[in-house]
Amino acid sequence: MSKWDHKIDDWILKVLDANERLGRNKIYEHVDERYKKVRKKANSLSKDVFDKHLKFLIENAIIGKNDAGQKGTIIEHFLNPEAKQQFQMGTLDLRALKNKSEKSTGIMTQLKFKALYTLILMFNHTTSYEFRNEDELISFLAPFHLKLNIPSLADSEENEKERRHEKTIIESRDKGLTISIHDYVNRYHGGITSVYNCQIRGMTKKAVISNRIGKPFQYMSFSSNQLNEAFEHLCKEEILRPIRRPDVDSVYRIVDNDVYFLLFFLEDLFTEYVIPVMRSIWKYLRDPIPEERKWLTLLEGGDRANKIIIEDNGHRREVENAIRRSVGGIEIATRHALKDKKIEKRNEIETRLKIVQEELGNYTKTYEFIINRHVSLQHIFEIMFPGFLRHLELH
Repeated sequence: MSKWDHKIDDWILKVLDANERLGRNKIYEHVDERYKKVRKKANSLSKDVFDKHLKFLIENAIIGKNDAGQKGTIIEHFLNPEAKQQFQMGTLDLRALKNKSEKSTGIMTQLKFKALYTLILMFNHTTSYEFRNEDELISFLAPFHLKLNIPSLADSEENEKERRHEKTIIESRDKGLTISIHDYVNRYHGGITSVYNCQIRGMTKKAVISNRIGKPFQYMSFSSNQLNEAFEHLCKEEILRPIRRPDVDSVYRIVDNDVYFLLFFLEDLFTEYVIPVMRSIWKYLRDPIPEERKWLTLLEGGDRANKIIIEDNGHRREVENAIRRSVGGIEIATRHALKDKKIEKRNEIETRLKIVQEELGNYTKTYEFIINRHVSLQHIFEIMFPGFLRHLELH
């Protein structure tokens, strides 16, 4: 990675300080002229390098631009007033700003990998495939070297009578493969058609990105390099093992059954208990405290987190208003009814919260030998089940 040239930042600012407003190409021409003169080079400054510096200054609000988002509009760049004043006074420290930006980028990159490990392992346990004939299924299974519990997949007359349009489940010996055979009558051509639904304990890289609806970290974008690096890391940790298939995406299987079941339990705990408990607290008892808001923002992104908080606050107001109406608007009666409602909800939430805390303790103790061995599993606990869940205050 080439060293950052702070002189280029300085030249861009000097050009805009002298010319007020300029388009990108004009700024480049002026900066390139200075670059060749100072560096005593015949070759021009790389436009990619120039664009990186211009982008850095724009992202950090040093430079603004009048981008109206309309075709044909000339985009002009200018020094923002506060930055211009600091630049003219010599108090604009771009080196410190760059160091801060790089540190922030590094933290965000680490966070993205932790999010990827969580998405890959916690929310992508199985991949489904559908086949219309037995030959396709057998061809698909060949690279997996999986032995089924029955000698053949071919239909026998006895098996045909047993199914009678119902699913027959066939499992591999390690229970990492399940095949459902479903018969239905073709409404257009008549006759019985068999469909083989194959579920494999594992995931493809493509599925991790495409199957993100309703899951955490939807606001994050991941590059193909980041996705590949995350899978490589999980393979090095010996959590995943790729099964190569010709001309199609590899399926990555969770190697250890104990790891698989731990991740399965954690997904269920998070989806069925942790999120409903936290939403109930915010809907009936109080607003999120700072550490809860920070956690929610990490999972959902700023915009979605704010929307959830507003929705839950509005729900709490609606409950209060409904109770007030039910007692005829009498304030003392309203306070008593609200108190009773909160006690009722607090008792319900405490029961579910106790389950969360006990299960977390049990999983941590039972699977301690696995968690300590795999850093990526530790990241999942860090992000999805933060420390405040173990000492949550409902008041």
